[in-house]
Amino acid sequence: MPKGQYSDERILLIASYREEYDKKALRKIKRLILKIKPDRVIVTKIIEEESTPELVDAAIGMEEKKDFLETVREEKKHKADEYAEGLVKLLKSMDMPTEVRLRKTDHISEEIIDDYQKIGVDYVIIHRKTKDPISRALGGSTAKKVKKELPDKKVIPVD
Repeated sequence: MPKGQYSDERILLIASYREEYDKKALRKIKRLILKIKPDRVIVTKIIEEESTPELVDAAIGMEEKKDFLETVREEKKHKADEYAEGLVKLLKSMDMPTEVRLRKTDHISEEIIDDYQKIGVDYVIIHRKTKDPISRALGGSTAKKVKKELPDKKVIPVD
C-alpha cells in the first residue's frame, strides 16, 4: 500500500457525507486526533450523485435538464460544505495540517475505500450511522461497507 508523501507520515482520512458531525462527535474526533497524532488530515467531502433517471430526459428539454442538474449539484456542494464546516474549524483550531477534498460519487463507501488505498491512509474516521431513515433504507450502512473492506483497526466509526 502506498504511504503518504514521506514513508513515515501518518495520514488520517475523515469522511464527511450526508450529515454533519455533531458537537459530541467533534469532541471524540479531537480526542482521536490527539491519540493518533497524524502528520496530516485529509477531509473528504463526498457528494452522493446518482445517475439521472431517464424520466428527467423525457419530461424536460436538454437545456432545462442542464439547468436543473446544475442547481442540484450546487445545492449538494453547499450541503457538503455545511457538513464539513465544524470539522474544518476543529482542525484549524488544533493547527492540524489539513487537506480538504471534494468528491462526487454514487457509492460513498467505494470512494472512501478508494482514497484509503490510493493515498496510503493510516486511519479512517466515518459516520457510524446516518440519522436520515431514507438514506439508511436506500444505501444501507456506509460504515458497515467500509469496515467490511478495510482492516477493522483502521476504521473508526463516530456518531
